[in-house]
Amino acid sequence: MLLVAVAVPATAACGQPAELETDRDSFTLAPTTTSAETAIVEASYSFVDNRTSPTAHSYPELLLQRGIGERAEARLGFNAEVGGPEIVSGSEFGGEDVETEDESCVLYGVKIEMNDQQGWLPGSAAVIQAFTPVAGPSNKSTRMLGEAFGWRFAAGWEWTTAIRYGTGLAGIDAFDQ
Repeated sequence: MLLVAVAVPATAACGQPAELETDRDSFTLAPTTTSAETAIVEASYSFVDNRTSPTAHSYPELLLQRGIGERAEARLGFNAEVGGPEIVSGSEFGGEDVETEDESCVLYGVKIEMNDQQGWLPGSAAVIQAFTPVAGPSNKSTRMLGEAFGWRFAAGWEWTTAIRYGTGLAGIDAFDQ
């Protein structure tokens, strides 16, 4: 996987650059939001060499995060998935399906920082996103709700966990995942 992130950072106290935390689709969401003075543009490319089916490509896995307040950010993105069975980015691999599916979608939503870490109470953020196809076999949007929470410890250690709920489609069947 190739990852590129470009940011226009805000400046923290004493002229130090603000810390940036990214939200890669295949990794754990950050329990923080982008500050109001910051925009982050992330892009990556995923290649999956499937053993029993065609190879899969996912690009540009584009995500734009823009702070819209002290504890909220707007999210906008685009992705195209070509070849391989089912979707590549942010999902499990395997299964019986060996048909290829080419599709593209836009994502849009918000992320809201719920609370800062206070002792054993973790810092957390909630994400509400939708994905609307612009090309491919489906014309129905899906949704994802997520919660990320974590702790920062001494010596730079960090523990972050995320829980996600989403809707999905397979042919004419709609399901929860």
